[in-house]
Amino acid sequence: MYYEPLAEEVSSVAALLSGPPVRKLLFMADPAEVAAELLPHWSRQLGEPGAGAQVVQAVPNMLEIVPAGVNKWGGLSRLLSHLGLPASALMAVGDGGNDLEMVAGAGLGVAMGNAVPAVKAAAGAVVSGHDEDGIAEAFERFVL
Repeated sequence: MYYEPLAEEVSSVAALLSGPPVRKLLFMADPAEVAAELLPHWSRQLGEPGAGAQVVQAVPNMLEIVPAGVNKWGGLSRLLSHLGLPASALMAVGDGGNDLEMVAGAGLGVAMGNAVPAVKAAAGAVVSGHDEDGIAEAFERFVL
């Protein structure tokens, strides 16, 4: 189960564009279809400067299109600023492509063992995967 707002299907691109502003497009399909068709198509379409949107993939069967520059790190940066804390005070744990900026920006970025290669490369530490209690390991090693 994904804890996203309820999906709304639209009949055409014209119907989508004539409605309220879209903040996120979410495509769910077989992982092979996402990798072979959706990801390459949307990466080409949105890869140009000024496109206004970016492609993010958190899990193999889901592709997201979100506004350019909108990511978890942006939200955490605003929270840190509000609290008067430096990024060095933050540990961030992630595994998917949508966690990359957050893991890279945190004072201690931690990648789960099942993380995508880019997140592992950006992290200062790697813990066990999510099915092996990696988040608990991160807290035990770096917080407690």
